[in-house]
Amino acid sequence: MLKILGLQVFDGPSVYSHKPVARLRLKMGKCLDRPSNEMPGLYERLTTDFPGLKAHHCSRDHEGGFLERLQEGTYLPHIIEHLCLEVQSCLGHDVRYGKARTTEDDDCYDIIFAYKDERLVEPVVRFVLDYIKCFLAGKTFDISGRFKQLEDIRRLERTVGQEKGNALVVAFAGDDDSPAFLTAGMLDAYGMKVGVAASRGIYINGIRKSRRNAVCKSAARQVINIPDLDVALIETDTRHILDEGLAYHKASVAVLCSLIDGHLGRKHVEDIEDLIYIKSLTIEAVRPEGFCILNADEPYITDLLDRARGNIVLYGLNKQSAVMQEHIKTGGEAICCFNDGIYCIKEGIETRLLGYEDIAGTDLSMALLGNMMAAIAVCRALCIPWSSIPSLALKQLRSKRQSRGQVINIPRPAYYKARW
Repeated sequence: MLKILGLQVFDGPSVYSHKPVARLRLKMGKCLDRPSNEMPGLYERLTTDFPGLKAHHCSRDHEGGFLERLQEGTYLPHIIEHLCLEVQSCLGHDVRYGKARTTEDDDCYDIIFAYKDERLVEPVVRFVLDYIKCFLAGKTFDISGRFKQLEDIRRLERTVGQEKGNALVVAFAGDDDSPAFLTAGMLDAYGMKVGVAASRGIYINGIRKSRRNAVCKSAARQVINIPDLDVALIETDTRHILDEGLAYHKASVAVLCSLIDGHLGRKHVEDIEDLIYIKSLTIEAVRPEGFCILNADEPYITDLLDRARGNIVLYGLNKQSAVMQEHIKTGGEAICCFNDGIYCIKEGIETRLLGYEDIAGTDLSMALLGNMMAAIAVCRALCIPWSSIPSLALKQLRSKRQSRGQVINIPRPAYYKARW
C-alpha cells in the first residue's frame, strides 16, 4: 500500500521550479501498475467530490484534459499530483504546477506540486493519501470534516519572528570555497561588512563563528539574515541543491566556477546533462540587473551560457578560446590572462589590472589564478572601482602561503609573453 518515504518543501528556487514546490516521495507497492480505467467507480467519485478537476488541463492544454486522461487510464501518482493541487484550490489557493516522475527505485515516485502556504503541505498530503486509501479499501471518507480541519489550519494567524537582512547575495558553485574567501578578503579590505557560509564554516567580518560545514540552506539563511551585512557570500553544491534547493530567491551575483564538486564528484547524478541542469539553477536564479560570472575554461561552458541570466561576465586563463573570443567580439565583459598580465575587457577595450611582475614571488597556482579572476569579477560586479581592485587582489595573493595545483614560478616578465 502507499507509503510516504519523504516530504520535502522547497520555499525557494529548486531543480523542480523557481517558485515554491513540495516533493512527495511515495512508495507505491501493489498500487504501482493499476490504471484508473481499471478502478471501477474512481472517475465518478473523483468528479463528484472534486468538481474543480474538470478545469485541469494536464498535458492536453485544454480544460477537461485531466478527466480525459482519467477515463483513458492514468496512474495513481498522476492522480495524487492533481488532487494535491485541487485540494489547495478548494481552500482558495490558485496553484497549478505539478509533475510525477519515477525514481531510481522501481516502485517509488516523486510527486511535485506547487503550494502557497507551507503549513498546509503536510496536511494536504495526508488528506489526499487517506482519501485514496479509503477508496481502494472500499471505505467512506469524511471529506467535509477533513476540509474543516484544513480550513482551521489555513485561518490560523501566521507570525514571522525572524528579522530579514538586506545583504546582497553572491552565490558560488564550484569545486571548493577558495573563490568565496578570496572575494571576502577583497571586500573586507575595501571596508564592506561581509558574511560567508561555506565548507570551512561561517565567517562574519573575517571572524569564524562556526567550524562546521556551512554548505546548507539553514547556514546560508543564517548569514543572509544578519542585519547590517553588506554582502552574503554563499557556497552551494550539487547535493544540497538537489536536497534543499537554494536558500534565496534571486542572487545579485552568481559565480559558476566548475560543474564538478571536488568533494562529491558525480555520484549524485547520472550524467553530465543532469549535472548541467542541477548546477545551472544558481545562474538562473539571478536578478535581471544582476551578474552571472562563468569560468570560460569549463568544458561545458556553451551549455551553461544559454541558461545564464542577467549580465554575463566570463573569466579564464585562455583568451584565445572560441567561447571567450566570441564573447569579447560581441561586446561582452571578460577577465582573462594574456600578454603581460591579467586584463579586463569590456566593449572591446582592454584594461590591464595586474602585471605578472606584480605577483612575482607569490606561491601562485593555476587554480589560484583562476579563483582570483573570479573574485575580481565579483568585486567589479559589486561596483568596486577598477582603481581599487589591483591593490585588493595583490593583498590577497601575497597572503597565500600555499596553494593547490601546479605552481607557476615567475622569474622575469619575458616568461609571461611566451607562457601566455
